[in-house]
Amino acid sequence: MVGILVVGGVAAALGACAQPPAAPPAESADQVVVTTVSGYELKGDPKSAIEYKGNVLIFSGQVIRHEAPRKVDRATESGGAIKFIYTPVVVKIDKVTKGKGFVPGQEIVVRAIGGQIGNEKTEYEFGPAPEQYQVGMKLVLFTQAPVDAGDSLHAVTPNFTYVEDSAGNVFNLHEPEHKTSKTIFQASLTEWVAFNR
Repeated sequence: MVGILVVGGVAAALGACAQPPAAPPAESADQVVVTTVSGYELKGDPKSAIEYKGNVLIFSGQVIRHEAPRKVDRATESGGAIKFIYTPVVVKIDKVTKGKGFVPGQEIVVRAIGGQIGNEKTEYEFGPAPEQYQVGMKLVLFTQAPVDAGDSLHAVTPNFTYVEDSAGNVFNLHEPEHKTSKTIFQASLTEWVAFNR
């Protein structure tokens, strides 16, 4: 299963997803406090990724670097709070399959949910951890629209992240058992794009 974290327009849904633990006792101030972020469960297979209507941007690219983790800590309109840490992963776009305003060669920031700042740590249950995005890795990303999550950085949050391996396969980064040949994956994606124009 894959999860979706909605950032931006549906902030109340995100507020319900972040589940920070109770504050640690004073004597354990050095203890790491972990916040687990979960989301809406989605199937992780390629067909589900391609057909998911929440994908505003679909592109392929290569991971070129990680930036320092960032913290989102803001109030929602309903009086709740959104608190999580993410790691910006910079990807150089090779090809844009769906979406406007992005071109090959452009760098885009991907919001990889998870990371640690000081004694605060965020883990994401339904998506790849930031360290899974390895520099040089070739990805196919199905993402939400780029938004500022409240920390002044416009980034995309992936709904699905697929990796192209050297053997000609494409697999879900979070659930590697969802694997298919790159040829079949690309043909399915091309067919979907042609049908949805």
